[in-house]
Amino acid sequence: MRVFRFLKQRRREIRPSEEEMSNARIIMSKVSSSNELDIADRAAKLKSIIEGYIHGDRES
Repeated sequence: MRVFRFLKQRRREIRPSEEEMSNARIIMSKVSSSNELDIADRAAKLKSIIEGYIHGDRES
């Protein structure tokens, strides 16, 4: 019985508060959106390089 009480108490200690979860969601949304923009920017640059090679605009 004592083990179960300990586990319930431990679970409460580990679980973050609603405010902490809200702050984490805000931070994660900013991080993921900036990563997505970074990936889109890299993809655009790569596409530009490839098109440049195909059309002979860039030197090899």
